[in-house]
Amino acid sequence: MNQTFTIVNDTVLVSAIRNAQIKIVYVAPGISKAVALALGERFKDLGRLSITIIVDVDPEVYRLGYGDTEGLDHIKKLSDEHLLELRHQQGVRIGVLVTDEQTLVYSPTPQLIEAGSTQPDKPNAIVIPSATPSIEKACASSPDTLPSEAEIGKSVVQADELETIKKNLEELPPKQFDIARIERVFNSRIQYVEFSITKYRLSKKIAPVPSDLIGLKGNSEIQDRWHNTFRMFDGSDKIKVEIQARNIEGNFIVNEKGEPEIIVYDEILLEKERKKIEEDFIFKIPKFDAVIFRARRDAFDEAITAFKLRLSDYQEALLKEITDSINITIGKLIIVLLPKVKESIPARYLKSSLNPGPMNDEELRDVLEQDLRDHFGSVEKIASPEIKVRYKDLSYETIHDPEFREALEKSKIPNHRLNELFCEHDAAPEI
Repeated sequence: MNQTFTIVNDTVLVSAIRNAQIKIVYVAPGISKAVALALGERFKDLGRLSITIIVDVDPEVYRLGYGDTEGLDHIKKLSDEHLLELRHQQGVRIGVLVTDEQTLVYSPTPQLIEAGSTQPDKPNAIVIPSATPSIEKACASSPDTLPSEAEIGKSVVQADELETIKKNLEELPPKQFDIARIERVFNSRIQYVEFSITKYRLSKKIAPVPSDLIGLKGNSEIQDRWHNTFRMFDGSDKIKVEIQARNIEGNFIVNEKGEPEIIVYDEILLEKERKKIEEDFIFKIPKFDAVIFRARRDAFDEAITAFKLRLSDYQEALLKEITDSINITIGKLIIVLLPKVKESIPARYLKSSLNPGPMNDEELRDVLEQDLRDHFGSVEKIASPEIKVRYKDLSYETIHDPEFREALEKSKIPNHRLNELFCEHDAAPEI
């Protein structure tokens, strides 16, 4: 570079890193994937090439776009593999790249707020023709200086710090902003969740029994007022089925002999499992909807996925049991209803008769059976439990509603967490 004032971006950094022969000192708030890949290529030259890397591992760095977690992950992995310490300096917001006899000092660009300059008349860096000993000493990049003696980057980035960063960014992900406008914004660590299971209570299933099958034909007034139903399954004897057990990840469980582990499942156990998921993840807010902590969303979604698999197994096993149960029940109903139907055959039965005279017992039984099956409905619809999960964010008005705040205090959310649920500040709005 011939100019003193110049432009530094990822392209310039990558080129300088690839051309270095003796040393590389990289100091910046964060690191992009492109720069991380370029540095990673030079790790094979360690021994004849000295490499020092110092970054900030504050999640806010990556939320603003000073780098990306892919780059940080990549360089941390390679550093560990090559026994090179990736060092941390909290709050660093300038960029320095020392390569051989050249030093670049530049202003890193927060990519989620503004784009980097590409025009020579809008420089963001200066070039120092030679590497100054004072910079190398401050960074402890020379062999005769220990990191503990450095001005910056005295601590080493640990693997658990990276996991903390990623978890934080998942909860509050980066967004692009319009800095020309300022508005009041807030973040919430909780959100509304609707979690329910429908169509699973077989003991509550009922089928209508037409009034003309129980001797009310001809009495239009009583017929119109009659709403008779029949409980399809014996409520005192819940239908139980055997299904293969699954673990929390949803995979089938086998015993030491490799045989499937079988559990007996019914609607009572299903209801207990639903309540257990609610107990483990959901807080009910009096007079308001239930809420879940954002930090628990992934674990909750995994539990729901496993629950849906178990529910699918249960539904599949139910089909045969229900088919057999309905066949027996309809057979019993035919025995009870056939004499009354013979006394007063519904006109709708006669429309399919092939003979002008009365229907014989066999014909009447067939039509009655089909009529009852139509009113019972298909087995697939009867055995159709369904899980519903829906999320909704809290509004700004809600978190400032005194009634909602009072309800939060009455909920089972720990008191020491209440003041940590929401934060608000002036900021540039999201694009």
